[in-house]
Amino acid sequence: MTVAEAKQYLNKHCFFKLKTGKEVFGVIWEVYSGNETNYFFTSAHEHEKIKQTQSGSEALLKTALPIHLEDIVFAQRLVS
Repeated sequence: MTVAEAKQYLNKHCFFKLKTGKEVFGVIWEVYSGNETNYFFTSAHEHEKIKQTQSGSEALLKTALPIHLEDIVFAQRLVS
C-alpha cells in the first residue's frame, strides 16, 4: 500500500490483510518525527480508549505496533 492509498484508511476502524496472509482489524495512523513519518497499528478499542485520555498520544505509542505500509496488501473501512 502506498502513502496516497493509505490516507483514506488512517484513523479509521478497518480490516487489513497483510503480506504474510494475516488478517487483522484495527486502526493505523501516522506519526511525524523530524523529517520522517512512521505508521502504527492498534486495535480500534485501544485506539478509542486511549484517544480519550489526557496523555493520548504517548499512551497510543506505548500500546501500538509499528507497521510498514508496504506490508498491507488489502484494506477495507468498517465504519464510515
